[in-house]
Amino acid sequence: MPASGGTAKQLTEFGSRPACSPDGAYIAFQSNALTDVGISARNALPPSTLWVVPAAAGEPKQITRPGNPPLGGHGAPSWSRDGKRIVFESDEFNGSSIWSIPSIGGEPTRIIPNQGNAFDPIFAPDGKSIYFSRAGMWQIRIAPESGEPLGEPVRVPGASGPGPTALRYMSMSGNGKRMAYSALTQNSNIWSLAMSGDSVQAGAVPTPVTRDSNTRNNFPVFSPDGRRLAYTSWRTGAGADIWTMDPDGGNPVQLTTNPANDQIPSWFPAMDQIAFLSNRDQAPRIWAVGVASGRERLLLDPGHGLDYFCVSPDGEHVLFTREEGGVINIWLTTLGGGEPKQLTFDKDLAGFPCWSPDAKSFAFEVKRGEDTHIVVMPADGGSATQLTNDPGQSWCHSWSPDGDKILFAGFRNGYWNIWWVSRSSKQQKRLSDYKKLNAFVRYPAWSPSGNLIAYEYAESTGNIWTMDLR
Repeated sequence: MPASGGTAKQLTEFGSRPACSPDGAYIAFQSNALTDVGISARNALPPSTLWVVPAAAGEPKQITRPGNPPLGGHGAPSWSRDGKRIVFESDEFNGSSIWSIPSIGGEPTRIIPNQGNAFDPIFAPDGKSIYFSRAGMWQIRIAPESGEPLGEPVRVPGASGPGPTALRYMSMSGNGKRMAYSALTQNSNIWSLAMSGDSVQAGAVPTPVTRDSNTRNNFPVFSPDGRRLAYTSWRTGAGADIWTMDPDGGNPVQLTTNPANDQIPSWFPAMDQIAFLSNRDQAPRIWAVGVASGRERLLLDPGHGLDYFCVSPDGEHVLFTREEGGVINIWLTTLGGGEPKQLTFDKDLAGFPCWSPDAKSFAFEVKRGEDTHIVVMPADGGSATQLTNDPGQSWCHSWSPDGDKILFAGFRNGYWNIWWVSRSSKQQKRLSDYKKLNAFVRYPAWSPSGNLIAYEYAESTGNIWTMDLR
C-alpha cells in the first residue's frame, strides 16, 4: 500500500516477513507464516523457502529450495543496497545460521554457521558487511559480489537496551545513517495447574513453580513416580543446562554444567538417569547424566539433522526428528544400537513426537498450510490418525496417564493456551485461559498421578531503540 496510506493490494496467497527492494520494485518474503515474535523466536522452520514478487503484482518466484541451504527453513530476508543480493536466516529447531543469495536466485553462500542463535540479518549501507543479532548486535565483513564472509564477526559497541535484553528485528534508515531495533526482555518460568480428572481442579489457578529471571525455563517432564520434575534452564551468557526439582519448585538441583546447550530432558524408567540433547563439539547428539552421580556419557548419535528426541517409557527406544531435503520427519531407533527406521514420510513437516504411557503409540505434529495439527501413529509406524483440524497451531508434548488424551500448547484466536484432545473421541478441551498477546505457553506435561500439569509460561516485553551508525 502507499506509504502515505490508501488502498491495500494483495500480492500473494501465502507468506510473511516481507522486505522491499531498494528501488521498491520487488518484495522478498518467506513462505512460512509467522507464529512467534519473542526473544528466541524462529522466523521460519523447514520447509520455509524464500520468494520474490513484483510490487506491482505478478507471479511470485521461488529463489531458494528446500534442502539448499542443507538444514533449516529460510526466512527473514533483507536486500543489499544495490539490490543484487538477499541475506536471510536459516532456522533449525535448535539454532540458526545466516546466508545470502543472488536476488534472482542461485547458489546460497553461508556467512554465519549454526553455532547457536543468529537472527534477523541486514546489510550495512555500503554492502560490505552484515549486521545480525546474537546475544547482542554483531557485524561481519563480506565480499559484496559473492557474499563470502571475510574474517570473524565482531560485537557492535553501543547497541543495547535496559538490563539483560535481546536485540531483534533490526531496520536501517533510508540514508543508512541510523538503525532501529527491538530490545526485548522475556520472563519465562515453569508453572503448574492442579487437575481433577481431565478438568482443572475447582478454584485452581496457574501457579509459578520457578521464579527465575533467566532467559528461559522450559521442557518440564515428570519422573515416572511423579516426585521430581526435570527441565531445561537457559541462563544469560551460560547456555542451557538440565535441572531437577520437586513439583512445587523445592530442592532444585543442577545436573549439567557444560558450556554447550544441554536441553530436552527425558527420564529413564529406573529414574537413575536423564537423557538430554546437547550440541557438544558442535554436533547435536543424545547424552545421559546420572541423577545421583552426575556422571555423563554419550548415549546415542543418530547422525545428521537431529534436533529433537524422546526416550520411550520402557527405556528401550528413542523417537527423534531428522531433517532431510529441507523437510523434518520422525525416525525410530533402539538404545541397544541398530539402524534407525524412518516412520513418517511427510512432504511438509512431521515432528516433535511424544510417547504414549504404554509405549505402543506416539503423538506428533504435522504442518498443513499455515496450521499444525496433532496426529497419532503406532510405535513401529503404520497408519496415522489426525486428531485436530482447527486453524492455528497445535504443539503436543505429553499424554494423560490413562493414555487417551494428548496435552498440547494450542494457538487459537490469537492466544496460546493449554489444551487436550482425546484420542478416542477427538473431543478438545481448553485448560488455561490466558489472553495476552505478548505471552505464550509451551511443553505441557501431565503428572503420572494425573493431579498436576506443568508447563512453560513466558511473557515478552520491550521497546524500540535507535542508534547512529559511524
